[in-house]
Amino acid sequence: MGLLEVMIYDLYRDTFSLFYYLGLGILIYAMLFMYNTQSGVDDDDYLKQMMENQSRDILLAERIIKNTENQPVITLATNILNRRKRDMDAMTKMLVDKDREYKAPITGKKLFNYAT
Repeated sequence: MGLLEVMIYDLYRDTFSLFYYLGLGILIYAMLFMYNTQSGVDDDDYLKQMMENQSRDILLAERIIKNTENQPVITLATNILNRRKRDMDAMTKMLVDKDREYKAPITGKKLFNYAT
């Protein structure tokens, strides 16, 4: 958007703002690099996104089980439903364990263990 704004300004004023183009180009490159490397995304974010995906699969499998009479499809949907619920339980446990790890109380004896 900023690049478009500079282009419109340059066309209107009949100039060429080289430093703005270089700065915005570097900014765009940095944003694409950060997106490709997923910097700033940690395990909690990944697990939360996976849980959203699993919940959509669970909802779809439940709808299929309610609305079909085909036994092989019901069996497949039930297997998927059970597997996804088991995965959701495991991911929830991972998130709870990670929260406990970070929120551990600092006592007098353990004060220097957290400082290093």
